[in-house]
Amino acid sequence: MSSSETTQSTISPAQTRFSPLLKTNFSASAEDGKEIRGLLEVPIVERAQIDEELARLLARVEELKARRAEVDDFVQSHLALLSPVRAIPDDALAEIFVQCLPTDRNPSRSVAEAPILLTLVCKKWREVALQTPRLWSALHIYFPAMHPHLEAANKLRFKRRRDGVEEWFKRSGGLPITFSLVVSAYDPQFENYYKPIIKTLSSFSDRWQNVSFKVPQGMLKLFTRAVDADKVPLLRKMKIDYGSGAYHPYHHVLGGLGMGHPAHQSSGDMPFSNLLTKAPGLRSVSLTNYQHNVCGLPFAWDNLTELELISSYGSQQSPDAVLRVLRVAATSLRTCTLSILIQESGGGGPGADDSDSDEETVGDAKTVILPELRSLSVYPRVWGPPLWQHHNMMPTRDNSNSKIAAFFSAILCPSLTSLSYNSDQPTSTGMGPASNASRSSQLPFVRMLHKSNCQLKSLHITASASASAFIECLRAIPSLVQLGVQEKPGAANGRSTRTWEPLNVVSPQLVKHLTPTPENPQPICPRLEALRVYGNYAAKEESLIKLAECRSPHRVKEFVGAEDDMAGPSLTPLKQLVVYFGQDKDGRQPDESGEVQDKVITPRIKKLREEGMTVKMVFPPPYSTSDSPWAGQAPVASHQDLNPSVDGPEEYPGMGGAVPLSTLNGGQLAQVLGLGTFGGDGP
Repeated sequence: MSSSETTQSTISPAQTRFSPLLKTNFSASAEDGKEIRGLLEVPIVERAQIDEELARLLARVEELKARRAEVDDFVQSHLALLSPVRAIPDDALAEIFVQCLPTDRNPSRSVAEAPILLTLVCKKWREVALQTPRLWSALHIYFPAMHPHLEAANKLRFKRRRDGVEEWFKRSGGLPITFSLVVSAYDPQFENYYKPIIKTLSSFSDRWQNVSFKVPQGMLKLFTRAVDADKVPLLRKMKIDYGSGAYHPYHHVLGGLGMGHPAHQSSGDMPFSNLLTKAPGLRSVSLTNYQHNVCGLPFAWDNLTELELISSYGSQQSPDAVLRVLRVAATSLRTCTLSILIQESGGGGPGADDSDSDEETVGDAKTVILPELRSLSVYPRVWGPPLWQHHNMMPTRDNSNSKIAAFFSAILCPSLTSLSYNSDQPTSTGMGPASNASRSSQLPFVRMLHKSNCQLKSLHITASASASAFIECLRAIPSLVQLGVQEKPGAANGRSTRTWEPLNVVSPQLVKHLTPTPENPQPICPRLEALRVYGNYAAKEESLIKLAECRSPHRVKEFVGAEDDMAGPSLTPLKQLVVYFGQDKDGRQPDESGEVQDKVITPRIKKLREEGMTVKMVFPPPYSTSDSPWAGQAPVASHQDLNPSVDGPEEYPGMGGAVPLSTLNGGQLAQVLGLGTFGGDGP
């Protein structure tokens, strides 16, 4: 018998009388202690022998690992000589590098992505990358806020960043350049730190092609003075966010209460206004968060193919002013995003005026025909009447809706394929339920769609609307392929105790009309392929899953092939269903992806995914309150206030460091106190 077998037999629990007492709280007597020590003599020796053998084997393993690394390095180094990528000509390699650039944004200065990453691989790649101007013709530039206590560090950072930008664009040779500049905050007292980057970017203005600014107005004014508006011959696209400096932070609140008035500002003091009017090749303009009279600029609107004008709350961008711009740009415009200000007229209050100003009346406006327009996004904003007139608000809400409808009715766009409507109109005034008229009226853009006779493919709506109004809207768009809805819940969807019905766009009635069944053989939107809902409150999981199942590729094939032709040959399978729920009344706990594991719904979702459909139903985490045992306790200043004899965390011999006892469970506490492993009640 080997020594290991002898030892194993010696320490076998069946051979000792202490076996029943192991892993309990039994305390050995002096005589028992002698016996236990005798039992452990051989095992302790064997343990030492095993440790020696392990050390020898581990040392051998380390030797083999080191030798393998040497051999592997030899093999890989020689195999690298056979790598096909080394045979790629420099011009082809440069083209591959260009394809590595991000396509949805400008490249950044990160070492984790192209083009910087490409310069870190090897000497040849670095040389090719640095000699490829197209890799360096675009850049995203960001400057953090300059704080007084960080002035020294930021001063050096700003200098390095400016030098880096200059070197970056020098590598682009003579190519047109694209950049986006974002400055998080701007303090005039640190103006001198920003002037170098302004000077650097301005020095390349003759090569500007696609530029974007999201910087405070103070810095925009410095740019305006530094850039010669007559020397931007290549400029094709310009995007400017005039930022928080362009409006009062509470303009939207003041507007809703009718306090104050929309701002009166000319276009002359608008940063970059001179450049916008003089750039000969400008084809795309995006201006956001401004108060200026942009529509009054002497601008070559008829040259534009893309236009975005999103004013801040408080600007006077009226429907008539916007229509005048559209009339000039009509023949060339393909993409258009607009905000319009609707000023409500109050009734019955002091200073009320029942007549509308000419600036707000668009009902009799001459139709604007936009023959090339493909995409239209409209953001109506309502400036309420004075606060004293809010008691008589109900008719004015309908009046503002009619003005929005009149704006749309003045537009004819036969080539339109994408429409987005984002209204800040509340479901109600907060003084009572929404009016019956607003519940039953059409969505304001429906008449425009009828008149235009366009084949709309995509619709995104963020607004409150009745179920019947939205269903009728969708009936008018049989060509719809993509539908997106961002719910704007009424008071009844929150924690309010109001009892009137909120206007949920995605209602059970809508889901029913979208679902092909024997009772509904011709569902609305027969070509729908993607449905995305954000903030859903009304539609239930079951009905949405049924919709997906009935419009799945397998079921649609059955419907189309049915003898009664119940769904019609034009019914298209649904490819995507994405729903973000506003709440889960069952209080279930979603997983990391936001989905809830349900024994009924989850298998059905899995089956749809197996058929190739993208299905996603995301729930918010359940609402919960803290019920901690320590909740409500007044904090104490220090441990000394509880026990002056204890300095900080409790310390015990053998712990190897101070550990707060409050962090230990029962078993850990037993080990700390030398009680062994806590395994039960003991003998």
